Amino acid sequence: MKFLILLTLFIPLFAFASIDDCDYQPAPSILDEATFKMIETTGSGIKRDFKRRPVGPPLRLALSIETNFEAPLIGNDIYWGRIYVKDGEDKNIHYRDDLLAEDNYKNEQAHPNQISNSIYKVSDINSAAGLSLVKAAGAEVNVKAVGKFKPSTGGRLSIKVKAPSEKAMNVTIDVVNNKGKITNFLIANNKRIPFDSFKINASKNFLGVTTILSGIQNIQFTSGGKIVHTISP
Repeated sequence: MKFLILLTLFIPLFAFASIDDCDYQPAPSILDEATFKMIETTGSGIKRDFKRRPVGPPLRLALSIETNFEAPLIGNDIYWGRIYVKDGEDKNIHYRDDLLAEDNYKNEQAHPNQISNSIYKVSDINSAAGLSLVKAAGAEVNVKAVGKFKPSTGGRLSIKVKAPSEKAMNVTIDVVNNKGKITNFLIANNKRIPFDSFKINASKNFLGVTTILSGIQNIQFTSGGKIVHTISP
């Protein structure tokens, strides 16, 4: 019963996304089921790669967020998020995630050079409350400056990650922007650990399905595809 209640509460978190009605097509009778599934999987892979394609200048990747779970009930692919800063702009940051990419997929497919992003104020990051990228039904991702964050130079950030019905996990990172070259450092055990992406891993439910509704298993920081540090609840 508790799991069903969480499912119901978590729907608003991803309510702004839309599902592509053309994403699924019935298998033609001339193809056997295995062959059709292979073609369908290949097509889905191409779509996932297209949605995740890199954004070029004047936007610069400031922080890469990966996960091992889908957005409950709405997301069809593994959730991810990207924070970008724009050359010569210190007032705003730009955020792109799988749900925004999915929502704008048809338009981006028709115009591949147009990549949609949400715009947030840097002043919110520098405020006492911080900037909530996600906040609904007990789930939250909040980014808050420790001191002052400035996109053109960087700064120290405290990132709070919270799953429903669990205590928040907090990580501290440094984002350094040196004339357009951006590097990330995790602050842990009084050390600065360089990384290029961090991954939020969700736990499995009683059915063996990996879902954020079951809580966070750990957060892994990687550099060049190798894990350099892991934080557990």
